[in-house]
Amino acid sequence: MPDPNRTEMAVHDAFVRFEDANVERHTQRWHGFWGIVRPLRFWARGSCYYSNFGPADSDFRISIHESHVPDILRRYGLATIEDIAGHYLLLFDIARQSNSLRFTADVNSVNHIGIIKN
Repeated sequence: MPDPNRTEMAVHDAFVRFEDANVERHTQRWHGFWGIVRPLRFWARGSCYYSNFGPADSDFRISIHESHVPDILRRYGLATIEDIAGHYLLLFDIARQSNSLRFTADVNSVNHIGIIKN
């Protein structure tokens, strides 16, 4: 899954733990974000599930739009999307700041993630 801009970077810079993600260093570039998913919450206005990795807006968050949930459940044999909490997730994305300035990486496709069940 190449960077759409075909930017080369060292492997140790390409993969970022959720807790180590930094809004200044890890936005606007393709990265592999990884870590153990924390409990998900549903945000009705955005029709998405999210998992926060800190209380501040600058702390990392993953977002899964509800339209992607059926494919994720099917591929990984999950009963509900909340079942990914507590398991490792590798997510390839270009992180961004949302309209509310939250530091966010989106699950845009089941093909951009990998889940390892503990």
